[in-house]
Amino acid sequence: MSLISDDSINAIREKADLVEIVSNYVTLKKTGRTHKGLCPFHGEKTPSFAVDSQKQLFHCFGCQEGGNVFNFMMKVENVDFADAVEILAKQTGSVVNYVSKGKNERSKNQKEIFYQINKEAADFYHQQLIEGEKGKVGREYLKSRNYGKNVAKKFKIGYAPPNRSSLIDLLVKKGHKQQDIAKADLAYVSGGSQARDRFINRLMFPIQDVRGNIIGFGGRALAKDEKAKYINSSQTPVFEKGRQFYNLDKAKNEIVKKDRAIIVEGYTDVISLHKNGFQNVVATLGTALTDKHVEIMSRFCASAVMLFDSDEAGLKAAQRTVEFANLTKLELMVAVLPDGDPADFVSGKGAEALQKLLDAAVPVVDFCLERIVASSDISTAQKRLAAISKAFDLIKSQHNVILEQEYLHRLANLTGVSVQDIATEYRKKQGTKQQSAVQEQRTLTVDEKAEILLLTILLERTDLINRCSEVIEPGDFLSELNKEIFKVLAEKREQEDIADLIAKIENAQLKNKFSELSLLEKPQYIDQAFADALKKVKDCALRRKINQMKAVLEKTNPVDSRVEYDKLFKRLIDLEAKRRDLKQVIGVN
Repeated sequence: MSLISDDSINAIREKADLVEIVSNYVTLKKTGRTHKGLCPFHGEKTPSFAVDSQKQLFHCFGCQEGGNVFNFMMKVENVDFADAVEILAKQTGSVVNYVSKGKNERSKNQKEIFYQINKEAADFYHQQLIEGEKGKVGREYLKSRNYGKNVAKKFKIGYAPPNRSSLIDLLVKKGHKQQDIAKADLAYVSGGSQARDRFINRLMFPIQDVRGNIIGFGGRALAKDEKAKYINSSQTPVFEKGRQFYNLDKAKNEIVKKDRAIIVEGYTDVISLHKNGFQNVVATLGTALTDKHVEIMSRFCASAVMLFDSDEAGLKAAQRTVEFANLTKLELMVAVLPDGDPADFVSGKGAEALQKLLDAAVPVVDFCLERIVASSDISTAQKRLAAISKAFDLIKSQHNVILEQEYLHRLANLTGVSVQDIATEYRKKQGTKQQSAVQEQRTLTVDEKAEILLLTILLERTDLINRCSEVIEPGDFLSELNKEIFKVLAEKREQEDIADLIAKIENAQLKNKFSELSLLEKPQYIDQAFADALKKVKDCALRRKINQMKAVLEKTNPVDSRVEYDKLFKRLIDLEAKRRDLKQVIGVN
């Protein structure tokens, strides 16, 4: 149970601008008081994620996630409420106070411990490189790459000395536990022996998350006989290699501005390109691009160019991305260097030559189709068919009928086979035509739409809640969820803010529905719309009650149960009278 004080929580909520917080993860575009963007919680191509700057609420109309700034942080960082409060406190420069100093108090959450360990490690490595006597080997390497002291400081490059326990001794002196240092993958214990530093005699590249927290390291060997040229941090509580980009914290603003990212493989590739004016460059930490990488990058831009080395490994890496190239709105492009790696290319041939190469990038599926045909022997009909069949598997993986047609045309041009023959063979291989996977959604009835409109208006105009409560009761709503929402609104204190009200709701489904309704478009003439919606909801409720009463009357014998029948009949007359007088009660024209 969290012991963070209510005063701290309220102060952070008031200080944290949800639009600003969300913008660290999602590119938002302003439309009125609402900001819209691609949802960070599920893959999509059309923006369905909205943030209300006035109410400080968010909602995704695709996956139905919603809530306030704390709910957003909990979901996007996959943390509990206490961690979300502490992350937001750090971002807003707030202090977290606790109700008491009991044993359950969390002065630091687990992630903060690892962030601190990594920061102190990075500071140590950097100091060793800049000032340490043994760091001379690292300084000479940087000089050989034409990286000056300013570059080393900007990227906080460091040097891990050859001593077996330099770092772990320092961190233990600073009060950190050996087990936490090992969990951060900065030390290891082998066969019960003394703990040793993970990185030895290596140039160190700190890896930061999008908020600037140091979450891991990449280390380049400086000894020529070292087997592994690069080693990276393994999985830790704050680091997952398959979803992190190197330099995203520095490049994100330029990526958003240009609406394009340049993705390379290595740390020095990033630094060399950045040094030559390419500020929107990131690296995948030496690993292949994953679907998680693509999902994260799609929050920042519309397209990304994968810049690969000329070796076969780089070309294969491009082909591996095809399977998730169509999962988000991010358009993946490919540019392949004629020789060497990006760092060598830009250093040798200049920024202008690299820009021309980037401008000539082609969509990843087009690139792979060309590679399949170019690497195949199509001198005979049988061999040509084998190459075409291989290309069909690639086209099929895109799961898009419109794109299929384009790629079949492209394949026809590459192989010299007619489009008609290519299409016929493709359909034959795929079997029967695919049915659409999109489920048809049930259309809301007029009465259901009226309920949604009424609740939407009440969330916008809380001054109308009392007037509504004089006419409507929770049982008048068709939807159980709408009944619960109205109950919460009816019990709302006069000065209580809607965002504060939602923050108290524990039921996730109810909370998400609240945020969804808060962000729905409001009618232009809200008072008239309120009266109309109020009448429709009440009229619907009265109609249901009248029909129910008629059904009961039909089953009641007026002779054998005369008294009961008269009571029921009187109730029916009263209900019909209420329905007839509804316009006058509400004041609808």
